[in-house]
Amino acid sequence: MKLIKKLGMLLMMISISLTSSCSALRLSPVNKVHNTTPREAFVLLKKEVIYEVCVDNHRMYDDLVRQFPDAVNDLKKEDLAKEECREFGSGALASGVHLERYVDPVRHEPSSLVLTAGHFCKEPEGSIPPEVGQSVLPYVTSAQVKWRYTSYDFMGNEVGVHKLIAHSMDADLCLLETDEIPLKPIRIATERPIYGDRVANISTPYGLYFPPNILIDEGYYIGMTDDDAIMLSDMSVGPGSSGSMLIIERWNGWELIGMLHSVIFIQQSPVGNRQAGIGEPMITLGASLGQITDFIEEHFVIGYLGR
Repeated sequence: MKLIKKLGMLLMMISISLTSSCSALRLSPVNKVHNTTPREAFVLLKKEVIYEVCVDNHRMYDDLVRQFPDAVNDLKKEDLAKEECREFGSGALASGVHLERYVDPVRHEPSSLVLTAGHFCKEPEGSIPPEVGQSVLPYVTSAQVKWRYTSYDFMGNEVGVHKLIAHSMDADLCLLETDEIPLKPIRIATERPIYGDRVANISTPYGLYFPPNILIDEGYYIGMTDDDAIMLSDMSVGPGSSGSMLIIERWNGWELIGMLHSVIFIQQSPVGNRQAGIGEPMITLGASLGQITDFIEEHFVIGYLGR
């Protein structure tokens, strides 16, 4: 450990950031959406990623002495373990929606099906985190990465996640199997929305999670993109909103008509600054009803349940 710290100070090889910043979010007035909104179907998802990287201390020491003879006067090679392993952690948050309760065909246990964004379920790229500087890479003897998912219902109760059933980056969709969530799932719509329909969104933008008071906002359906994603206007979202439900109230109750996965930002003055990375979300994008039903049919009903 001492050697890694010393080498990092001399060559500035390792840079670690452990904090994240949050921005305030404008909340919609309570009376804009009825209190009967199915927040019971909301699921918060967390992904914890752990990298374990091992380095050869002795080789690093020898090279450091050759390059900087006076840099390690107070540190002896024999005092160092030949190999040292260190863990680096990172994580991500997403929203999700509870779709169905069923019996797992393998475990034969009551389970729940949760839908979220495909980019949240994407595997980490590589086994070495960016915190490990380029100058340390020649001394790496082994590296591995592990990750796990955890979920929470709208009341804040932890719900175990058993497996990733399927995920797609094309439609940005992911299906996870959890322990049974003893709450009412959302009903999937059978009819597409039409222009001007008011659409509600229940999510945790910027990780703002105050169970059971899950944030809610609304916007308007304005159409679809060439890639069959749905488009909505006048909706406040942020990191952590990915995977959240887009729902519409009809005569027979609330129904799922889409799943939020991204936004289109305006970074031009006066609403934003491209160089500073500041933008105003103007159009919300999400997986369409057709994309969701096709994905579930292919990967869950047929591919997983075998129906």
